[in-house]
Amino acid sequence: EVNETQSYRSLIQTDASINPGNSGGPLVNLDGEVIGINVAIRAGAQRIGFAIPIDDARRVIADLISTKRLDRTYHGLRGADVKKGRLRELRVESVEPGSPAEEAGFQPGDVVLEVAGRPIVDQADFERSLLGRAVGEPVEVVIRRKGKRQALRLALAAYRSDPVTRFASRTRTATADPRREEVWELVGIRGTPVSSAHQELRRYGYRGGMLVTHVRPNSPAAQNGIQVGDILVGLHLWETLNLDNMLYVLHHPQRESFNPVKFYVLRDGEPLYGHMQIAF
Repeated sequence: EVNETQSYRSLIQTDASINPGNSGGPLVNLDGEVIGINVAIRAGAQRIGFAIPIDDARRVIADLISTKRLDRTYHGLRGADVKKGRLRELRVESVEPGSPAEEAGFQPGDVVLEVAGRPIVDQADFERSLLGRAVGEPVEVVIRRKGKRQALRLALAAYRSDPVTRFASRTRTATADPRREEVWELVGIRGTPVSSAHQELRRYGYRGGMLVTHVRPNSPAAQNGIQVGDILVGLHLWETLNLDNMLYVLHHPQRESFNPVKFYVLRDGEPLYGHMQIAF
């Protein structure tokens, strides 16, 4: 029940009857399509109800039914639900280095069309299509890349909650990029850029960030709580859209004056911050 001290965002207002017992039920349009989930009424008003838009609900559903949560397997693909008018598609935002998705050949910008012949329109469809599949079992995923359809073969890997063990268990060719190595040595993370189209970044108005894919044990990042899967969006006063942004802060002529360095991350959709002492 909505009262004067509570506030909700992006709800659908409806005059459909919502009574005790049917909250949580579907809100359906005249075409029989589920457009929302009924959640609240306006206290003291007549026939004013509210529903969570189904697209918002499906993003939560995708997390609840993820292979990582239910099967303890993972794919390493981060996608964004693109739903504008009749356009409904799952677009690849980033791919974790060393993950099954990288090994399968996924690239940022790919659009996932099918998994094992099942049409995919969002992350919830994608996660559901992979449930129950054994570690190492290949599955065909059809994508669209630069306007052309292409088939990839994805095999899930076992998920380990310890990020060091998880990534150490998979082999990959190291990239001899001195910028990456300097960030690794000073901060203790490896990351890949994600754009503002990522749903978590879009929600808070960030222009982009660095998805953390590795954390070195006992590094400044590890000692101050940065985790694999975090999106690093800022250091001190500056945004971190890429490695060059990070190195700008690490090479700043006044860096000693703001050490420990304040960092900002998004974790599971929530903004967090902390400080880490860096040995410049």
